[in-house]
Amino acid sequence: MKLALPFICIVLLFGGSFSVEGKAKKTVGAKRRSRMGAFVQLQRALKQSAQGDYVSSTENLFRLMYKPELSRQKNKIRYHLALNLYNMGLYHPAIFQFQTLVSNDAAGYVGKSLQKIALAAAYLKDDQLLHHAISHGSLKYISRSERDNLHYHFGEYWMRKKKFRRAIAHFSRVKSSSPLFYKALYQLGLVHAELNRVNRAVRIFSKLENRRTGVADSFRVAALMGKARSYYQGKKWEQSAEAYQQVPKDSPFWHDTLLEKSWALLRGGRLRSALSNFHTLHSSYYEDYYQPESLLLRSIIYLYICKYYEMEKVLDLFHRVYRPVYVRVGNIIVRKHSLKSYYQSLVLSADEQSRGRTIHYPVPVARRILREGDFSAVHHYITKLKEERDLIYSLPYSWRRSMVGKYSSKLIKKRLNNAQRKAGRQALNHLKVIRAELKDFLTQEQYLRYEMLRSKRGFLKKKIAQKVTTGVSIEDFDRSFYIQNGYEYWPFQGEYWLDELGNYHYVGMGSCQKYKK
Repeated sequence: MKLALPFICIVLLFGGSFSVEGKAKKTVGAKRRSRMGAFVQLQRALKQSAQGDYVSSTENLFRLMYKPELSRQKNKIRYHLALNLYNMGLYHPAIFQFQTLVSNDAAGYVGKSLQKIALAAAYLKDDQLLHHAISHGSLKYISRSERDNLHYHFGEYWMRKKKFRRAIAHFSRVKSSSPLFYKALYQLGLVHAELNRVNRAVRIFSKLENRRTGVADSFRVAALMGKARSYYQGKKWEQSAEAYQQVPKDSPFWHDTLLEKSWALLRGGRLRSALSNFHTLHSSYYEDYYQPESLLLRSIIYLYICKYYEMEKVLDLFHRVYRPVYVRVGNIIVRKHSLKSYYQSLVLSADEQSRGRTIHYPVPVARRILREGDFSAVHHYITKLKEERDLIYSLPYSWRRSMVGKYSSKLIKKRLNNAQRKAGRQALNHLKVIRAELKDFLTQEQYLRYEMLRSKRGFLKKKIAQKVTTGVSIEDFDRSFYIQNGYEYWPFQGEYWLDELGNYHYVGMGSCQKYKK
């Protein structure tokens, strides 16, 4: 009986050890089965990817990326997830995954990821992404067929950063066989103009002009404008005006040339020709364009030739149009609005939509801001973000509610919100610049009125003293189609037509001085 207790203990001890060993074997088996199951799911997801079923593949890959059983395969899973999102057109969720691979220095995936980041940055025109691609030397990973595209967009990036010599290096590498060659050639001319290399810029623009044959071809017109601006920069007024004159009226850039050409004509002493341009600029056809400078310039020309009545009419027009604009812009700035409201209302104002606007921009001001380079770049970026957001809405509900769908929606929503705030801040800054500009113009208007009265008084003193030339005529206030003081109004009434614009002629001579035709 004394041996019974130790025997029982020994039996229990060995029995317990057999039980623990059995449980351990079961745990190892379960882990092996779980790992094998995860591996099978990964192969299935990769097969879906190869078959082009990106919706199912991304849903499965995103879930598998966080499985501990596949920790060694995590970089592979992340890369294929990013690649599938990229192929779906969801660039921002894809870029985040590619950037993670680059940051982690994932062996075998850094070059491939940088390639996609660079191409997406060029498509989105996102300076932050372009900087990331440039700083990591992405060009060496880009295929030959895509290098021209990257060189062009990298050149644009350095132009925006005012690094002109770096921009030249990239634009010069775009091959003549590339669809972007003519754009690169035009930008190359602009860079040389920025560096004050006027003759070189003119040669490049002339080369572009000669390579394009269509009269209204956009590249040819852009080359003519670039050449005219370069001549103006070099103080070659006649050549500048001649180049501007070659821009066809049916080109969308024609209106932009009118004020610039008027300046060239004025600097060259061709006041009558300059006045002919102003009647087109100030016609009702272009009443929604922001151009206060042109009215003041027109009044200065009238001052030169002693047409005081016409000068006063132009100054009154300036005050009537731009004083309310100045007040409205000031009110928009003073009232504190959210940054998003500045952007959203601006886009709606430019389209002349009232619904959804919290800020009512003057239409000419809205159009002016939308054409600013920094704002248009952010606006383009926001447009691409909205396209991705709409793409998510078009995908199946099950994908939108999945982990990858929620992740993508949240990321794009955050980026869109930040981009709209950035655009709103830019719009507010441009409003402040416009207000300061209009304040300066209004001061100039008052000064011009003073000069008009002073000059008019001197003119009348000479007349009273009978020192006036007999050929001088007193201004006739009879306003019909033809004005006796020498100003010919175009003899049409009603709507302005494109073939009518640009055909106005000032046919009279000045009251107090002679000038060239």
